[in-house]
Amino acid sequence: TLSGSTAHADIFHDGGVEVHAVREAAQFRGYLMQQIREFDPTWTIVSSEDPGQTLLEAALKVSPSRVIYLTHTSQMLPCGPHGFLPSESRTELLRQSAGIIVVSQFLKDYVKRWSGCDSIVVSPPVYGAGPFPRYGRFDDGYITMVNPCAVKGLPIFLDLARQLPDAPFAAVPTWGTTDADRAALANLPNIRLLQPADDIDEILAQTRILIAPSLWTEAFGLIVVEAMLRGIPVLASDVGGLPEAKLGVPYVLPVRPIERYHQSAASSEIATPEMPEQDIAPWLAALQALLTDRAHYEQLASASREAAIAFVAGVSVDPLEQFLRNLTPAAPRQATTAATIAEPKTVAGLPANLTPQQRALLALRLRKKNEAAPKQQALPRRPPSDSAPLSFAQQRLWFLDQLEPGNVSYNIPLAVRLSGPLDRVALSRALEGVVARHEVLRTTFSQDAHGQPAQRITPAQPVPLPLVDLSHLPITERDAATHEHAAAEAQQPFDLIAGPVLRATLLRLDSTEHVLLLTLHHIVADGRSLDVLIHEIVTLYTAAAAGQANPLPELPIQYADYAVWQRQWLSGEILEQQLGYWRRHLADLPTLQLPTDYQRPAVQSFQGARHALQIPANVTEALRALSREAGTTLFMTVLAGFQTLLARYSSQDDIVVGTPVSNRSRTETEAMIGFFINTLVLRADLSGNPSFRELLGRTRELAMQAYAHQDLPFEMLVEALQPERDLSRQPLFQVTFALNKAATPSYDRGPLKLQPLDADSQNVKFDLTLELLERPDTIEGYFEYTSDLFSADTIARLAEHFQRLLSSIAADPAQPIAALELLPEAERQQLLVAWNATTIDVPGEQLLHDLFAAQAERTPDAIALTDGTCSLRYGELSRQSDLLARHLQNLGIGPETLVGVCMERSLEMIVGLLAILKAGGAYVPLDPNYPAERLQFMLDDTSAAVLLTQERLIERLDPAGSGHSTRRICLDPGWEATIAPQLPPLRRATTPQDLAYIIYTSGSTGVPKGVAIAHGSAVVLMHWARTIFSQAELAGVLAATSICFDLSVFEIFVPLSWGGSVILAENALHLPALPNAADVTLINTVPSAIAELLRSDGIPASVRTVNLAGEPLPRRIVEQLYQRPHIERVFNLYGPSEDTTYSTWALLDRDDLRAPSIGRPVANTQIYLLDAAMEPVPIGIPGELYIGGDGLARGYLNRPALTAERFIPNPFGEPGSRLDRT
Repeated sequence: TLSGSTAHADIFHDGGVEVHAVREAAQFRGYLMQQIREFDPTWTIVSSEDPGQTLLEAALKVSPSRVIYLTHTSQMLPCGPHGFLPSESRTELLRQSAGIIVVSQFLKDYVKRWSGCDSIVVSPPVYGAGPFPRYGRFDDGYITMVNPCAVKGLPIFLDLARQLPDAPFAAVPTWGTTDADRAALANLPNIRLLQPADDIDEILAQTRILIAPSLWTEAFGLIVVEAMLRGIPVLASDVGGLPEAKLGVPYVLPVRPIERYHQSAASSEIATPEMPEQDIAPWLAALQALLTDRAHYEQLASASREAAIAFVAGVSVDPLEQFLRNLTPAAPRQATTAATIAEPKTVAGLPANLTPQQRALLALRLRKKNEAAPKQQALPRRPPSDSAPLSFAQQRLWFLDQLEPGNVSYNIPLAVRLSGPLDRVALSRALEGVVARHEVLRTTFSQDAHGQPAQRITPAQPVPLPLVDLSHLPITERDAATHEHAAAEAQQPFDLIAGPVLRATLLRLDSTEHVLLLTLHHIVADGRSLDVLIHEIVTLYTAAAAGQANPLPELPIQYADYAVWQRQWLSGEILEQQLGYWRRHLADLPTLQLPTDYQRPAVQSFQGARHALQIPANVTEALRALSREAGTTLFMTVLAGFQTLLARYSSQDDIVVGTPVSNRSRTETEAMIGFFINTLVLRADLSGNPSFRELLGRTRELAMQAYAHQDLPFEMLVEALQPERDLSRQPLFQVTFALNKAATPSYDRGPLKLQPLDADSQNVKFDLTLELLERPDTIEGYFEYTSDLFSADTIARLAEHFQRLLSSIAADPAQPIAALELLPEAERQQLLVAWNATTIDVPGEQLLHDLFAAQAERTPDAIALTDGTCSLRYGELSRQSDLLARHLQNLGIGPETLVGVCMERSLEMIVGLLAILKAGGAYVPLDPNYPAERLQFMLDDTSAAVLLTQERLIERLDPAGSGHSTRRICLDPGWEATIAPQLPPLRRATTPQDLAYIIYTSGSTGVPKGVAIAHGSAVVLMHWARTIFSQAELAGVLAATSICFDLSVFEIFVPLSWGGSVILAENALHLPALPNAADVTLINTVPSAIAELLRSDGIPASVRTVNLAGEPLPRRIVEQLYQRPHIERVFNLYGPSEDTTYSTWALLDRDDLRAPSIGRPVANTQIYLLDAAMEPVPIGIPGELYIGGDGLARGYLNRPALTAERFIPNPFGEPGSRLDRT
């Protein structure tokens, strides 16, 4: 609404903002200075849309300390390689500003690097609250570019349109589009020009794919985010801040950015960029993928929309509000003269080039300005009373104590060694003086008449100080006894109703050595309180020992006064503002899923331990240097490293950590004992695999916002958010982090020396805590952990991984966080090499049936095969299979020829399998119970030349309609008579690389896939089995698994290879009915089948060994099996069809109560657990299982693309070796 005008500007109102539109550019500078003088604003914000910085210079002249610079592109900055008009004098103008606001982390880093100035990132809050319509459609809409011009990558857009003449393109010309650009666009018939619209939805509703090929440093791609919000895939360039705008979703494609500008003689003119040639190949490939693959398009559209919505939900003006709140405005403006000195915000920030006189003058002005600033109102004392409400922090501990009386997890123990002559009377008086001085130390807690908890202050009384004399013990035992007494004292519960809340004990080691044990309940103290307590005990002890009066000044208030004030102050608008931030920040809070050694108990026990660590000096200094460079504190840098560690351990990118803050911002509280500490919930976003530098920027903003809202007590936050009640864990977060500067106070008083001892507390409040102290040369501290969940070995490894991670960060913080090293070299070698040292010697030319043939020669009369009614000895089985093999060779069966086997379980079926192998072919098992369509599919897929079957199955196997001819051979009783008597002898042409069999997967995830296994792979399995199972165990192996499943390979060929007997059964549940069940010594089946045999008591007493595979194995089944006295060994085996039968094995201990492991790799097999970056995960951390070695299948029959996807090059093995990605 136009509301007026001046000589040079029209004035109107828009959204409650008064806007002055200056008519002529030449008048802008003077008009700006005039308005600043008249309006005298607290802050003047100047935009960087002025490459000459003339407006910034003008604003600084009339308001030298109250100008904030806002920039969104590096081209308009006067520094660095991207600026149009680089100039040191104009860069100095940036340094004179009170603050700089940028819109991306990229720009923040750029400003810091090229000007030395710090800045704050404020994401533009321009997107609205939603809901956002979804426009992205695979088969409709334009490939759109907004603001097509040279610097925005118009040549790439034009080349794409030329390469894809049938695809519809659209361009939206705006401020950068020249007449020449319009002409170039109009020359292509498949490009339509769309008019700019006030509503972005008018453009995006017509858009299928957005192209953003900018060649210069876009600070943040607003249009990119707008498109993603609406489910539109985006192809954007990799320069500037666009990768940030892409929010971790591809594509971010390469361009050759603008690197040179041609500057005209007139320095005030914008330079002309030199446009580099572009390679559009990656752009074309990406665009074609989106245009031709619907599934790819839909997946990217959904991922883009989810990422953008999550980002926009976190966009807030809170950082800007806090930034302005933290700035200190200058004193009222005075007349500006040449002698005026801009006032920096702190004395530490005084320009180094000032003379000593100027620095002194400036420091004086700052001091006077501080004295003139409004003073914080003092905390009032409460009316005289011996009772008061609890503070918010106390109230939560009170409720926890009511919930679990006697819980010692909130005990705070302190032990101080006293060396030198000790005056016990003076020490008692000092303790009594501290308790008299601090009401909170003589407070009890109970309910008032209204049922509300209240604190009641009791009169000062003597403090018991019992003496425990340990001097009679040998010197070598005194330290241990001291630790025992300290631990026992720390485990004594407090009675908050009766009191006291402070206990003291004195241990006497000898006449000049004592240890003072103090224990307080957390409801009356925090960590800072212990420093106050020791300081005051030392001060009062010194005075009492010298016969002097109490030298300590009176406390201005007591803790109960603070509690009353806190409840009055934290209400209304202040409370809502604090709560509003935390509700937004912690919406849909995840639970951190750290892998644990033990199952989480239903109720937290608070029992734990500590593991010490120390960061080396060189790494500490590198982290400090990184912090200075990034404009962060060391706390933020190490926190970002800890968040990275948790993300790598949990495979999550939404990481929640608690951190304590002292919450003693009021001067009255600095010397008080009390429960002031607060806990902030820091929720880190590690999505998109950012570099550590980028994560550090995110962490800084996260911490700054959290500190700006630290006044809300954690207890109120929990009450407001109402997380699901769970006695097994703390609410909101389960991991905490703290890093503080190590205090080095001297408590020595004359001949008495004091040394605080490390409290060996076994009480923990959280699953995991990292507590660190920054010392002059290093960082040291400990991991504190709950022993309900973690073993000491696990935490020791975690500490080592954290050390390695920090070293990797210090060496190269530009790395993506997924690439930062976690594993020490020794552990890496253990995972990759030592634990995969499974090599055994296997004869190089041996085939699967050779093992059987050799055994048949050794023991021709031994029983090889039986079904309980009929049997075949090794010699007879060898003769029959030789006869059939010669017949098959005569029919043309040889290496790489596939032969189908569709038979009911019988002796003839085993004869057929051996015959196919001896003939040189590979068998393809077909279950007669499969649907006819599946059987036909498998016959067609394999192009089987011959099918072994039985007469009664013929009608199920009619190949009519198939594309090939399959010859049938029926192996019914008497089949030998159908074979020609005169056949050529067997020819051997097979190699270990040739196929032995094809087993089809179930097809539950799609079309069945034939897994191709070679002879060499199967032979390795046979030799491994010989090293694990004894002759007695293999004497009678139950073969109850369909030959269509790879467990059958073990059941049939292992016993036949090493002289055992194969005992055929229809399935495992038929075992009790077998006439020769008492001959079974080994069962190889799935857990569900053995569970049924256990239930029916169907396991014969002859069974000594049970192999279980194919399903997860419950521990209770193992326990039930070992309850059978005849069962000596139970194995848990694992292996996908893509590896020969078994990949790993574990002999289960009858006394091990843990969930059964799948164990270690079988012979000549390598097992790797890898993360998304194909790097080994630490011990105990989940990863994706990859299998390598001699047992791997050749691949999938007739599925080369699927084979290439599943079987990948092995980065840890010999050239040409592969891994199965399971």
